[in-house]
Amino acid sequence: MDGSKHLQLPDQLVYYPLFKEWKALAGVSKPGALSVNLGLYAKALDLFHFSDYCYFIFNLQDVKTEWCSKGVKKLLGLEIDEFNVAAFFSMLHPEDLEIFQQRELLAIKFFKSLPKEHIFKYKLRHDFRLILKDGTIKRILEQAVVIQIGEDGQFQRTLLTLTDVDFLGEGFVSGLSFIGLDGLPSYSNIDLEKGWEECTNPLSPREVEILALLCHKKDSSQIAEILNISVETVKKHRKNMIKKTGCSDTNELVLKALRKCWV
Repeated sequence: MDGSKHLQLPDQLVYYPLFKEWKALAGVSKPGALSVNLGLYAKALDLFHFSDYCYFIFNLQDVKTEWCSKGVKKLLGLEIDEFNVAAFFSMLHPEDLEIFQQRELLAIKFFKSLPKEHIFKYKLRHDFRLILKDGTIKRILEQAVVIQIGEDGQFQRTLLTLTDVDFLGEGFVSGLSFIGLDGLPSYSNIDLEKGWEECTNPLSPREVEILALLCHKKDSSQIAEILNISVETVKKHRKNMIKKTGCSDTNELVLKALRKCWV
């Protein structure tokens, strides 16, 4: 990604509060060089990309994108050198502008409240609509994790994925959620006025493993091989999860799991 491109928006005043908070979160120290295998990093953090998707790095201090994956062409119809912060905000659906900013501002507040050792153990997730150049409207699931902080604890860079979730249908709407990793609590579909409240997960650790693989479109045989268990055991867990969560089938289970942040 061409990091030399400066932000140019038709009405920067609309976004000024958000940009100001991003820059304040990053502090004054310039980010150092970043050396990380993004594919492995994303996989380790279980960033879903079960459909067309792209990754990109966001520099909070300079409010700019620094790198973007080739998938942006198929997902958004943009060349890599066309994708930047200005392009993103120009595509954001007008009806989603206000709630997008409200969610981002609350996310900043949440991450600032975390102890330093927990910063890398949370991912942000929410959805919104983008309008492509050809007029197509796509519902996008955004997931973000912090990948670099400064010595002073200031946030410097985040890794984000944008995934097309249109195929999940109108029943899928993902509000702002903070998903805890390594046993940390999660907070799903947060009320923007009340703030975040811990959500409960009715599933066992093994069920969560299986459900995560179902979200990645793995079938029972593939799951059994990955987890080194029998196919019958996988089927039994799937049946129990559907019954336990009050769902009618696997598709409903996956949708509910994503909304409730069980995975």
